[in-house]
Amino acid sequence: MMTRSSDSDAPANEAGLDAASALITASARFARQATRIAEPQRSVIAWRVLATLHRDGPQRVGDLAVRERISQPTMTGVVKRLTDDGLLARSADPDDGRASLVDVTAHGAAELGLFRRRSAGRLLPALGRLDAAERDTLLAATALLDRLADALGEPAPEPPRSAEPTRGGEQSTP
Repeated sequence: MMTRSSDSDAPANEAGLDAASALITASARFARQATRIAEPQRSVIAWRVLATLHRDGPQRVGDLAVRERISQPTMTGVVKRLTDDGLLARSADPDDGRASLVDVTAHGAAELGLFRRRSAGRLLPALGRLDAAERDTLLAATALLDRLADALGEPAPEPPRSAEPTRGGEQSTP
């Protein structure tokens, strides 16, 4: 049974919407800036594909396209370029012999790790301008962002790590 919000809930709902909007705007701006300062050699979608496969394992191209909200032909092109560069590999889908899966290679995992470390390294000067309490607040906020992502159905980001080709979570920026 659905309940209707009373008029007294309107200010709280409006404040919640304002907070959610500010969070989305700030986090999207931060993600764009963090990617830009790393001087990426690849498109944002290429980094997202590598990060998704590194975190979640092999997937069909069509499933990746749906997840990243791009057309299947566009995703096919992204996957082809990443495969040609040795960052992804195709394998037979064990559930459907007619289909194939793509997965990140050790080289792809290493390149993703280098991109993340380069991004983090370029962020350090800005973090250094914050005081200890502000850095602690940001660290606490990362845990809250992970919880929000989980609540939205997205796996939690992985902590920074070496470029070894192991599976884990993912950071919100590729």
